[in-house]
Amino acid sequence: MALKNTIRTEWGVLRYLILEYLIILGVFSAIRVAFFLFHSAFWGSIPRFDFVKAFVIGVWFDSIFVSAILIVPVLLLFSSVGRTALLFFRISRGWVTTLAITGFALALADIKYYEFFATHLDHFAFDYLDSPGEVLPMLWQQFPVVTYLVLFAAFATGFWWIRHRWLNLQPQGLPRPRFTWLTAGTFLLTASLVFLGFRGTWRSVPVQWGDAYFSDHEFANQLGLNPVFTLVSAWREQPDGPVYEPDREKLSREIMSRLHQTGDQPTGPDYPLERVITGNGTIKGKPNLVFIVLESWRADMTGSYGDPLNVTPVFDSVAATGMRFSRFYATGIRSNRGILSTTTGFPGYRGSSVMKHVTSLTHFPTIATTLKPLGWEDALFLYGGDPDFDNMRSFLRANGFNRFIGVQDFDPADYGNHWGASDRAMFRRAAVELGKLKEPFVSVLFTLTTHEPFTRPPDLVPLSRVDSLDRGYFYNLVHYSDAAMGEFFSRIREQDFYKNTLFILVADHTKKFDDPVLSHARFHIPAAIAGPVLPVSGSVITTPGGQPDLMPTVLGLMEGSFSVQSWGRDLNRVHPDSGMALWNTNDYNAVLWGNQISFLNLSTQETQVTDLNGNPITSPPGEAATYHHWNRIVTQGCLQLLRERRHASPPIRKIPQAQTPH
Repeated sequence: MALKNTIRTEWGVLRYLILEYLIILGVFSAIRVAFFLFHSAFWGSIPRFDFVKAFVIGVWFDSIFVSAILIVPVLLLFSSVGRTALLFFRISRGWVTTLAITGFALALADIKYYEFFATHLDHFAFDYLDSPGEVLPMLWQQFPVVTYLVLFAAFATGFWWIRHRWLNLQPQGLPRPRFTWLTAGTFLLTASLVFLGFRGTWRSVPVQWGDAYFSDHEFANQLGLNPVFTLVSAWREQPDGPVYEPDREKLSREIMSRLHQTGDQPTGPDYPLERVITGNGTIKGKPNLVFIVLESWRADMTGSYGDPLNVTPVFDSVAATGMRFSRFYATGIRSNRGILSTTTGFPGYRGSSVMKHVTSLTHFPTIATTLKPLGWEDALFLYGGDPDFDNMRSFLRANGFNRFIGVQDFDPADYGNHWGASDRAMFRRAAVELGKLKEPFVSVLFTLTTHEPFTRPPDLVPLSRVDSLDRGYFYNLVHYSDAAMGEFFSRIREQDFYKNTLFILVADHTKKFDDPVLSHARFHIPAAIAGPVLPVSGSVITTPGGQPDLMPTVLGLMEGSFSVQSWGRDLNRVHPDSGMALWNTNDYNAVLWGNQISFLNLSTQETQVTDLNGNPITSPPGEAATYHHWNRIVTQGCLQLLRERRHASPPIRKIPQAQTPH
């Protein structure tokens, strides 16, 4: 039955919009079925339930695009009166038709795009627009253009027929020139629903690509994404920054000459970060790696870094049994920088975190992806808070991690603040979960008690010697976290996995107090490597470094060869005079060397040299120029390599043999 002469009323407008919504959603679902069938080679052993859930998630993501299309019709149809009614209706109709047809075309093109790039439409699609003369002949030769044009015509015709059949409106059926409270109420209801559909969620942060990630199987996760959503996201996220070195090959050579060390085997200038490093064999066999990321810890509030109040005896004792880094720095001021740099070796930069970018869907190398082909099958991320915050879970799941424990897995009685479980509860759970993993494994344990708003857990016993200090509240929380870590080590010492484990203790960033903006103290963090497998005790590495150096340094202690794609270096092979640390404040990029810091103002592009406390100084011109230059190379390079997808070489795609889901 066609919808005739019913749009004259408020409910008629609402019914018309609902039918438009359902029809467009139905076509997108049909295209998703085509995508699913075309890529049957990737079904493999994926459970049927994962496919069902992926299709449900797909409707969710399709709804975001459809809701965006309907924003203009909602505004026009509810505001049309008198002679404007027919005009506004035709504009709405044309708007919906144009955007829907465009969306269908992109979704169909995405089917073949996925086969080539192992991801949905992203910023590479924009790159093709720069050279249509070269690209169009290539597409004609390599893609089944005629087949896709026929397929597109079939979907477009079906869309037209359904709309003609069910939305065959007559001009006399348009709204009459009147305003009522019913009109206003219906408009507010409809506009609210469309806005909610556009955001995709009630929460404060709109839907992100990571919300589609639920499965251990990549194809099931990708199946739920809408290609228009990923394309628009890529366009919004496209890293944009200044170009200091326009020569692409020269930029690559600059990066390689600074990061590649003696004995490293580069793969070539196309992927300048990538090289194969050979460990020195200090650690034998295949150790378990346990990263303990300490929320907001500062070096100047840690005993082994000179603080006299002794609130971190556990960290200090662990560091004394292994290797402590005395001049170690965070890459940014947020956890989404610290977790990223620690697990991937990627530096901080201006703008939103890479963890939220569609770019990171396609092989962003982590410690887990590096070691998985070599036998480290399990990779655990354990956090007392919400692992979906800042898209952490989805980023890590897409890049090698396969086990996650978060706030929803803890008893509410264990909550220490509004973020989630206290560090005592988190470490208690970690002692249990690590024993369940298949060795060798990788794990990241992330604390949170020292996170704002700095709520004291119920079982915290304040230290009288710090309680009256200005920073006393934070000292108490650090001490609580440190003590919880001590209980963790006591629990696991008798477990089988302990004797084959290396522990990497590092802060994600610091707690800011009254530090000058350009001071090094704002980024100076504690870091240490220790464990039964490390036959080193009492070592202090004075070479300046930071979170990007952590992965190559750890791998450099092990046996064997490893493919590294990091902006860091093995600090055990760097002379103290050649050490560097990188960080970003969103306004500045910084490179620390010796007792000096090169700051690059990202707004004015001006550079300056300061001492460690942020005071301007005069540095030898040649020396300053060298580090100013490297500062610019890092600033341009990390953005450009992301944009060109050269931050890592693409993985070899392994297509499962099984052809049907079970």
